Amino acid sequence: MTLTPASDKDIKRIIINMERWRWLPEDLGSVYVWNNSPEFMLYVVRDGKMIYADKTLVGTSKYATPVFDADMTSIIFNPDWIAPETVLVENLLLPLRDGNYSILKVHKLSVSYNGKPVDPRSIDWGRVNIKAFTFTQKSGPDNVLGKVKFWFPNPHTVYMHDTLAYRKKYFGSRCALSDMIACAWRSRKILPPCFSPKAKAGRQIRLRSSGTTASTAPSRSAGRSRFT
Repeated sequence: MTLTPASDKDIKRIIINMERWRWLPEDLGSVYVWNNSPEFMLYVVRDGKMIYADKTLVGTSKYATPVFDADMTSIIFNPDWIAPETVLVENLLLPLRDGNYSILKVHKLSVSYNGKPVDPRSIDWGRVNIKAFTFTQKSGPDNVLGKVKFWFPNPHTVYMHDTLAYRKKYFGSRCALSDMIACAWRSRKILPPCFSPKAKAGRQIRLRSSGTTASTAPSRSAGRSRFT
């Protein structure tokens, strides 16, 4: 049997995937959630067997989803959305400096400072640090996080969440957007059947630190990695 020598491209792909694999822990635990960013897929694995798969949206090249793993500590139903610093600086600062406060009304954002509500019209946005303020979108049918947020503390401030139906055709930011909320109710394999999607806003399920691991990374199979 004659073996065809691997091309330089194949060798490079294998080396890249070996390096990416090295970034991850040897054991992700008995239950883990795998976000394969280049494949735009999410997998839930239990005892080595895939029990659920779903399509996802991930970050664009400008806001690329980072490669990391972390312990999933809580699931938050009907979550509030706190605008990240990139949104404050790139989307809100200039309109507020120009006195365009309607942008807050359009996106249903309230403003607070050190936990206390403030009137955005009373702030000179050209003189203050906008990052010192908190812009919050309350839970509801128009909330960009949808019905649920899966939280796993990490230095990237990245998490998995549901989203609005019309946003599912667009690329996301750094976070992974998924229909996992539907998975939770349909399969009953991730969440106990006692929890309802009509749960009170902000209700949390706390998970043991030794429980589910969330990982956002390329596939371990060199042939399936589609990073460019």
